Amino acid sequence: MPAREKYTQASLGIPEHMLTPFYGHTRQPTQSGLMTLGKIAALVRTGHGQGHLSRYKPWLRVEKRDLSPVSPMGHLPSPELGHMHHYRSRLERHTLLIIKWLGAYDARDQFPAWPWDHHHPLYGLPGHESVTHVTGLATYAAQCGITMRISVIRPIPTIDILVTWRNPNGTFDLSALQCKPAGRMRGPNAWTTLEGLELLRRYAKSIDASHRIVNDLSKHDQLLVNLDALRPAISRRELKKVQASTLYLTLVEACHRWAYQQPLHDVVERTARKLKVDIHSANRLVSIALWHQDLDHDLSMPREPWRPLVAGGRALRETLKAQWRGSTQ
Repeated sequence: MPAREKYTQASLGIPEHMLTPFYGHTRQPTQSGLMTLGKIAALVRTGHGQGHLSRYKPWLRVEKRDLSPVSPMGHLPSPELGHMHHYRSRLERHTLLIIKWLGAYDARDQFPAWPWDHHHPLYGLPGHESVTHVTGLATYAAQCGITMRISVIRPIPTIDILVTWRNPNGTFDLSALQCKPAGRMRGPNAWTTLEGLELLRRYAKSIDASHRIVNDLSKHDQLLVNLDALRPAISRRELKKVQASTLYLTLVEACHRWAYQQPLHDVVERTARKLKVDIHSANRLVSIALWHQDLDHDLSMPREPWRPLVAGGRALRETLKAQWRGSTQ
């Protein structure tokens, strides 16, 4: 196939359904070189861009040969979600940190907006077991007069981060986040970015997802520093065990009682000594409590364990959560 060719239903009518993805397949199809229909089919067949949590594989992976002169690319382990994030910019990495702190049920980076009709992105979750078809992106492109073409780098348009939120009643909502620095929205080539964003906005609306363009997170610099330092490296199952343990509950209770008037380090050290645990283990538990706000502390302030905790973290998280979940546009 040529390096650039129009999407058509005939050339990309993949379902069947989605070539029966096989999640246990260990051999990863290559993404290097010229992207062909054969490679696309192999990626689809092995489950890329599909599933939830531990079954999800990003459509675009960051591999050794991937380099960017503009922004760092890399991997962000996410044991609580069960998969590795492949971020393609610092802005994407920071966005992932924030939405995970806000309590996202899942965060699927490099999520493909399939050009053909396909299952709804919530398909497979409780309440979404039945097949719900979504119109392919090629249809919206035709309506907008936009020509969709295959390219070597990005054969299928992707949502930078598709976030799944779980509501208290057990239902789920989606947010489609596009991480685009302000500079990408201006200049002689801005129209290609804006064109793609409009197309993905329409797609987000079709799946009842809120749509948000993230340009700049510099106002959250201190929050991001803290989140990077505190992010837990344990699964959700392990987290539940930790939060239910006597050691954790005792330590959190002691901090609730004393650490808003006395230096946090002093309270943790004193409590660890009473509980006969090493200070490293106690600080690890405190980090988990701060990340999950079992200890209410304002993480937009510098972390200074030689000072008392400052309440306000829970309020900040709820405010940001309302902003980031947004509404369907």
